[in-house]
Amino acid sequence: MKFLKFKNLNQFFMKNLLLSFSFLFLLAFTSCSKKDDTPADPEGTIPTTINFTVNSTPITLYQGVCEDAPSNYCKYAIVWFGMDGSLNAATNSHSSEVADFSSYCGIHSPCGDFASVGKVGGLGAVTDIPTSGWATTVGIEKGYGYVLRYRHTYLFTTSTLPYHYCRFYVVDWLKSTSGGLIGAKIKYQNEFH
Repeated sequence: MKFLKFKNLNQFFMKNLLLSFSFLFLLAFTSCSKKDDTPADPEGTIPTTINFTVNSTPITLYQGVCEDAPSNYCKYAIVWFGMDGSLNAATNSHSSEVADFSSYCGIHSPCGDFASVGKVGGLGAVTDIPTSGWATTVGIEKGYGYVLRYRHTYLFTTSTLPYHYCRFYVVDWLKSTSGGLIGAKIKYQNEFH
């Protein structure tokens, strides 16, 4: 059995010290070079909350002229996005004969569809418009991304107008002071292409 021979004790310690530093440097370099997989929020991202309490304020996606309205009837539309009475994202719209919406036409209906893109790392990871899986409401989940499509119309279901898209990401749950879930903290970008 051969033993490693060192000329002196300093040579032995120096060699082991260099090996230890090399190992620590390699370990530090690999842990620092780990890439963050969370994409940055796109330009125009708006952080907000949606909830289903009495005082909840929906997000206005569109307020303007109905592109397909009959003359002098429901010429203007407002499209809202928020939550229904549970943890579902939902849309709603009102139509009006005047632009300030003081006189409604009585049309009050869902005005968009949602599609989930699954669990993603943030709003910037919602990059594609789904080709299937659309529904008028969607149960939202923390850490998931969604796309909402709607039209500038007084009646969403009969329109042949092009879709407009909004993407959103559920950052966290919104809790009441008693601890129950009442909504969600989200980030969204309207007119997503």
